[in-house]
Amino acid sequence: MSNAITHRLRYLSYWAWVAKHADEYTQANRALYEKIYLFANVAHDCSGNGTEGKGIVNASRTIGDDVEIADLYQSTGEVIDISSDHFTLTNGQSGFDQYYKGLLYNLLLFENEDTLSPLGHSLADAFDEAVAVAFEDIKTAVNEESVSTTLVERFGTDGCLCRISSRERTLLAKAHLGLTNRATSWDELAFMDDTAGVTISISQYLTQDKHTTAQEITDTESKYELDDEVELTDLEAYMAGGQDVFARSSLLVLLLTLDQVVTAPSEEPQFGSLADTRELWRFVIYSEYFSDAYETLLIALYQALAATGPAEGETIVQRLTTHEAFAESVSLALTGVEIKASDKDPDRLKQLKWSIYYGTAWRNSPELRLNDRSPSELVDPDRQSWQELRAHIVNSHSGFRLEPPSEWTFRKLIERSLETAPSIDRSARLCAYASLLLATLQGRYDHYFSQDMFAPHRRWFLETQRPPSARQLWAFPYNEEESFRTVVQEITRQSVLEGYLERLYTKLGDTLGKSPQLVSIDADGTLAYERSFNNDQPNLPTLKYDRTADLLYELGWISTDSLSEASITERGQNVIAHFLNTE
Repeated sequence: MSNAITHRLRYLSYWAWVAKHADEYTQANRALYEKIYLFANVAHDCSGNGTEGKGIVNASRTIGDDVEIADLYQSTGEVIDISSDHFTLTNGQSGFDQYYKGLLYNLLLFENEDTLSPLGHSLADAFDEAVAVAFEDIKTAVNEESVSTTLVERFGTDGCLCRISSRERTLLAKAHLGLTNRATSWDELAFMDDTAGVTISISQYLTQDKHTTAQEITDTESKYELDDEVELTDLEAYMAGGQDVFARSSLLVLLLTLDQVVTAPSEEPQFGSLADTRELWRFVIYSEYFSDAYETLLIALYQALAATGPAEGETIVQRLTTHEAFAESVSLALTGVEIKASDKDPDRLKQLKWSIYYGTAWRNSPELRLNDRSPSELVDPDRQSWQELRAHIVNSHSGFRLEPPSEWTFRKLIERSLETAPSIDRSARLCAYASLLLATLQGRYDHYFSQDMFAPHRRWFLETQRPPSARQLWAFPYNEEESFRTVVQEITRQSVLEGYLERLYTKLGDTLGKSPQLVSIDADGTLAYERSFNNDQPNLPTLKYDRTADLLYELGWISTDSLSEASITERGQNVIAHFLNTE
């Protein structure tokens, strides 16, 4: 889902309700149903803390003379024109088409765009029971392309996003936790009534081969031979891959770890049957660090072009890696920093991720400080090879630790550098820190993730990745015995710059619309700066932590809709206790 939209659970109920009753469930009609629900939510005077009126899709979209769509509702008016001639939604699409469709599929509430599963029917029925407005009244307004303010206000009274019923919340909790009968036919899907003893371990799904899985999931011993290509339906593949169990165990890992960082941040959570899921989440966070490193190198490149003017790729890479700030930053990062606890309140999302990845989370927010002593040994990126510096990082301490040198150390140095004004000096420092982060991740793979015991986890991880991904560090295409500076130059030129340009112009050739063209290249190979990306910050991870917080909050499992400040509620504690005590 988009980072711009707050995940509101009741949208899922509403779209299930519309799909169940609507005669026409086309994209154009969905936009009309969206408009009515938008105004119903605007009309309702939400009160209290938390989400309140947040997350109403398209409400803040401006039309005409900077008028927001939400302003089109006026309680003193009698009728609101919802036709496309009067106003349109973003891209002319509903929230279903823009944001919620994929989620409804993943939760098995919809079989396809206009067909509800039995799970979706149950959710639609729960919404029906919770609202007093008859669907026929909503459908009439859609057909007439206008809606009365009276109907809008009546619908908002019990149909608002904030008025989700306990029955809806129970069903949506089951959907997110994958609590179904695991049927492989859509018509036979049903929510579980008794959830005692449900599995939370994904071990069997990590190790089971496709043929065995296919035989079990299709309840036959003869459908597939060992040399056959295994073909499963989407629903069969979902169950065979244990996606329901992974979703369940992932939410439990997040809840368990969040509870741990609030009550005992210096202790490692006892994951038990969730251990395999925890390791998969380690891979997720590992991948985020890799993304940070590559995007930092790209930022360093285009900002160097902005600072020095157009240049050939080789020239700008040389400017970055031969600048005196590059070597200084390598030495500083490896010998001149230490970690200290600050008095700042901890960010619980960061604590949660540290606890999953490193095993423990600091009670207070850690800070990097320059130490007072001179480096005992200056690091020479020309004399020392990539392999030697990687070994220095790995041998500095055993296991997963937040203390320098670590992934967190180099990510923090990147963060601090990005707070300074753009310059060639800053770009050289960013290049150094990002390269050390890549060396750390490569070492982490060699000494931990490459172990035989993690082969199933690696297979799972690789199935979720698209290039460029951290797997590039696992079969390193560069000569590690060359100097650190030389290898960094090759990575920056080939993997980052050339890789970016290849993907950019492939996209320009294959698709229409806006493309993230940060640099351009002319016929003789000269590069020029075009624009910045994401305010010169490594992009947010693909995993939407903010949207997960919305989900957990609306389910009543955490205290606020921000993982950075949340704690586990009594209801959330009950969820943890139920599954960890009855597996």
